[in-house]
Amino acid sequence: MQKLPIVYLIGELGKGGSERQLYLLLKAMDLSMVDPLVVCFNPSAAGGYEDAIRACGVPVVYCPPGARSAIARLRFVVKTLRAHQAQVVHSWSAYTNTYASLGGLLAGVPLRAGSMRNSLKNRGFLNLPRLARLLSIHGTPWMFVNAESIQAELAAEGLPRDRIFLVENCVEIPQTRPSIPPELAEVFAGGYRIVGTVCNIRRNKNVHIFIEGLAKLLPAHPELRGVIVGQPIPDELDYYDEIRQLIGQLGLTDSIYLLGFRGDAPALSGLFDVFCLLSQFEGTPNALMEAMAAGRPVIATRTSGIPDLIRDGENGCLVEPGSVASFASALEQMLNRADLEALGAAGREKMKSEFYCPEKSAKFVNIYRELLGRQR
Repeated sequence: MQKLPIVYLIGELGKGGSERQLYLLLKAMDLSMVDPLVVCFNPSAAGGYEDAIRACGVPVVYCPPGARSAIARLRFVVKTLRAHQAQVVHSWSAYTNTYASLGGLLAGVPLRAGSMRNSLKNRGFLNLPRLARLLSIHGTPWMFVNAESIQAELAAEGLPRDRIFLVENCVEIPQTRPSIPPELAEVFAGGYRIVGTVCNIRRNKNVHIFIEGLAKLLPAHPELRGVIVGQPIPDELDYYDEIRQLIGQLGLTDSIYLLGFRGDAPALSGLFDVFCLLSQFEGTPNALMEAMAAGRPVIATRTSGIPDLIRDGENGCLVEPGSVASFASALEQMLNRADLEALGAAGREKMKSEFYCPEKSAKFVNIYRELLGRQR
């Protein structure tokens, strides 16, 4: 069988959830069957997955620094698609969907697909001009999502369900418990129970609720320590400042640690006694899946794609988004559970059995070939 030439478009390759999923997809892809190329629009300020993707045998090219306008970038995409003789162009983010649609059409690419990997309620999508949002949703003939909730949102926007394909995120399963980085020895010192979260510091992630919930429990549970792993987002720096101030106002500077961006975030979540993700809305969150894959007991909000991962009380705990009381109550109950490790083990088993990366990667390629076959 001839190799299938595929071009993936992505805004950047920083250490975010969507970027990691593209890396995991390509890492698991059978390169004897496909010939993928990644086109990245912007460099990442904090480093990212470029080197890791290239180490998988997949080339990465960037839009030229001088190609800042939409027209210049579209020309570069068209030129690259033609040079690669692409049969598939797949945009990996809402931002680049329009380029897959128009660029793919101009380059004569038979299969043009977009992606929506987060709720349509997310701030980044809502900040796009209305025309850009419409083109992002309706511009490509096919759309890929990673959660049923996003599928429903797109259908509500008038996109036919038979044009939407659900391929859930995948996760790597760690085989051993991670060691504590030397520079964090004090944070993870013995005798404390670590309650942690991994997320970008933005309002949607409800980090303030994580802090306020811990504040409610600390007087009765002085053995607790809170750990927040994640970077501030440039357009929400005011929220990061609020988080820092809140920790100080509540007198928690010795109890809650802001670790900032960490390239080893998936490993760090494996050191938590309880992992928490309290987002207002989500797609299918990588950080939650990585904590479950590491066998950590988890608390997360009952929103978007999260209930697809967690069976409440069986492999984790679901709480209402936006409620400090709901989170604090759930955390206290979880800390008192005798079967805490069994709860984490059940989550790990679900990740192993349902979110295996080679299977998800093969599913993408099979869908591409099926759609190309239909068109022929």
